[in-house]
Amino acid sequence: MSAYFPGLDPLDDFSPAMAATEHPVQMYYYAGGMEDMSEAAFWFYAGQLRFRIHRTAQAEQISESEEILFGLLHSVLGGVVNEYIGGDPQEWADCIRAVLAWDLATPNEWTCKEKFAEAHETERAGLAELLSYIEANHDTIRQERKGRGLENR
Repeated sequence: MSAYFPGLDPLDDFSPAMAATEHPVQMYYYAGGMEDMSEAAFWFYAGQLRFRIHRTAQAEQISESEEILFGLLHSVLGGVVNEYIGGDPQEWADCIRAVLAWDLATPNEWTCKEKFAEAHETERAGLAELLSYIEANHDTIRQERKGRGLENR
């Protein structure tokens, strides 16, 4: 167990079936170990959504080390994942849509959907807003990426 982030070490045996009961950081760790970047993007965004819900619902219970860990994981994974997934705006939109559907269908024992309904609605709406932007701006996204020398697929 990490002395810096107690209880937030990667689970060697984490599987998607455990996502309903585990801390959202496990989804980030899982995404970080994947070779399939499309699948990594799904678990990155699923972990991000679940952590944001958790933080909105229970801000007073989030430790400083937990915030730091998520910031680090988000910085490291987010750059790699977003560089990949942004190369195909349709795939990016499909990924976000799949995460929203998964979240709706999957229990969240870490941050109860019934008890923290407002937090769930708020954070899901934020991700849905990103989805709307992506869907409406495929060409703009591709042009911006080209201008920065990033691959479009």
